[in-house]
Amino acid sequence: MTGTVTVGTQPYGVAYDSGTGEIFVVNYGSGTVSVVSGSTNSVVATVKVGTSPADVAYDQAKGELFVTNSGSSSVSVISDQSDKVVANISVPADPRGVVYDPDLGEIFVSSSPTSTTGKLSVISDSTNQVVATVTLGGTGSGLAYDSGKEEVFASVGPGNTVSVISAATNSVTGTVAVGPNARGITYDPDDGTLYVSDNGGDTVSVVSDADDMVLATVTVGSSPFYSAYVQAAGEVLVANEGSGTVSVISTGNDSVVATVRVGAFPLTMAYDPSNGDVYVANYGDGTVSVVAVGTAQPVNSTTTTTASSSSSTSTTSTTETTGSETSVASTQSTAVSTSSSTSSTSSGSGGGLPEFPYQLATALVFTAALVVAYLGVRGRARRD
Repeated sequence: MTGTVTVGTQPYGVAYDSGTGEIFVVNYGSGTVSVVSGSTNSVVATVKVGTSPADVAYDQAKGELFVTNSGSSSVSVISDQSDKVVANISVPADPRGVVYDPDLGEIFVSSSPTSTTGKLSVISDSTNQVVATVTLGGTGSGLAYDSGKEEVFASVGPGNTVSVISAATNSVTGTVAVGPNARGITYDPDDGTLYVSDNGGDTVSVVSDADDMVLATVTVGSSPFYSAYVQAAGEVLVANEGSGTVSVISTGNDSVVATVRVGAFPLTMAYDPSNGDVYVANYGDGTVSVVAVGTAQPVNSTTTTTASSSSSTSTTSTTETTGSETSVASTQSTAVSTSSSTSSTSSGSGGGLPEFPYQLATALVFTAALVVAYLGVRGRARRD
């Protein structure tokens, strides 16, 4: 465990700000955003935003954070220099997911109204104005930007589909059938794949952006919500809302290599490449778990986090591994389970089967046996 940070009520979305080295945590229940220092893991500022804020995306070009306010049909723009709201943008009802397109300098916001027709709003970060609106086939939630194809992937409900939107034309160009009740989406720029959390099927669908086809289906925990890509470890971490766990998927073989116990109702997370930590928002207990994963990288290294309608949060327990992943630490104390026995020889860059706990247990048992034997010898010597 590397730490737990107490934030506001019902933390939902999380985003990492590479310009300041801070983590912005959206508190759905208290209508605020907690600003957490990545160096001290403490709250350094609290920003008041709209009603029932849900998700957040970081605009690195402007040094701004875009927060969707689901209860007030708006997006709050926060300056990371002043930690103050500098603009409010009106969007269609119940905005949830949000993602930043660095190629065009635009922000995409999905709306999930009670009707069956959701909207995808396109916002220019130079004017903070909506410049286009895309009609989705249903209610919009999770979003991910595919920099390789310059496309936006949006999970659409109710159902099991993901819409593919061209960022150049702001039009739907395809539909992918995935698992039931698709939610969060994470893009892996190294493989050109997207990981879609099938909230209703306890699975993650792995989609190729080359042909918009499902390559694999990975079984994870109960009610997977949102996820984050950890480039240093070659892994995707998935928050399982229903089981209070995080599933660690190796992108090398698309299999779960570890499952770790986290906080109550984890929804979303964000990866900080500068310190190698993942910050998981625990919706049920008002905390953020700091999870050590992989090796710290320069702040300007390529990372991608998925924005979605209901972000995930999670903590994990400590397990050391034999691969490039040095540890998966958590605010709770014990790992729920580990990967299959073959994971220690997998070719992916994510770590193999955790060995340290078993070696430690063996050493402790052997030491205890020596102590018992020693005390027995001393006892006999005294009696003699």
